[in-house]
Amino acid sequence: MKRFMKNLFGIKTAKPARSSKPHSFRPRVEQLERREVLSAFTVRPPIAVGAAPQLAALGHSKGLDNNTCPFATVTYRDNEGGVSVPRGGPQNFASADQQWLNADQKRRAEQLISIFENDTTEIQYGYWKELNDGRGITAGRAGFTSATGDLYEVVSRYTKLHPDNPLAPYLPRLKELADAHSSDTSGLDGMREAFVKLATNKDFQQVQNDVQDEFYYRPAMTLADQVGLKTALARAVLYDTLVVHGDGTDPDGAPALIQQTNDFFGGSPATGVDEGEWLVKFLEIRREDLLNPHDGRTKDEWAAGVGRVDVLKMLVDQGNWDLDGPIYVVHVGPPPTPPRSSPSGPATK
Repeated sequence: MKRFMKNLFGIKTAKPARSSKPHSFRPRVEQLERREVLSAFTVRPPIAVGAAPQLAALGHSKGLDNNTCPFATVTYRDNEGGVSVPRGGPQNFASADQQWLNADQKRRAEQLISIFENDTTEIQYGYWKELNDGRGITAGRAGFTSATGDLYEVVSRYTKLHPDNPLAPYLPRLKELADAHSSDTSGLDGMREAFVKLATNKDFQQVQNDVQDEFYYRPAMTLADQVGLKTALARAVLYDTLVVHGDGTDPDGAPALIQQTNDFFGGSPATGVDEGEWLVKFLEIRREDLLNPHDGRTKDEWAAGVGRVDVLKMLVDQGNWDLDGPIYVVHVGPPPTPPRSSPSGPATK
């Protein structure tokens, strides 16, 4: 299905399905600041976030089994600390010429993605797990997998920088698995420990950043150009979509979801459709696909991830088209599990 599809740059890649982690019943707040986040899981009283009547309250105290949003509310605050709910629609975007995300917006989008994936704004370079989803090992900040070739790409690029690194001996096996699109994980014994140990290495982190940009961020921005999306929020939505759905030609891929949305309106923002209305419909279609994907192997894991769409929809409802920060996300749901990095990997602050 998603495997073996070529992205917009002609590189074989596909996004593996990954589960969103459970969230605690106790409200917790993540900050997406204009500066670097110094502390994840900053505990705050269950107050002002969502206190404004304009904000939707989702999730309540029900678990993911009921397909409810695991995030109770989301908002952002102005510099004076007050709840900021801007007026107007996408036409108020700061600069129509700004096609791609600026540094703050990109970091904020990636922090949101990290919250959705790992319950922390801190990027998890040392994540490693076999999800039994047909894609072999899932590892690193973007869930690079052994069956789709992007994990091989990460290790190959790092080995070019450091030929004698502990992951280098696994390259031949990773190449075999990628070429065969195989979910087999035999022959990778000991690789997890080596991968996690390198998670704090700056060069290894940069390689992961580069591969994520090449396989997900840039294709997302190119798709946004084609659709005619101007706002930072809409572009962040497509970025998150590619991280989960990939940009292959299968029915669960981002291009298929975009086409369904265009078919509904008979066009796209590039042809005059209102961007806000288009984005709301796109999120609706994406949410339904997460609940009922064509690839049955991903159903359970994707159904647990609908909350990420609900948070993005709440940002749309608030009119946060510039993806201004800081953004506060309150979590509710089942008891928490550790973040995706191994206990031997980098600790979450």
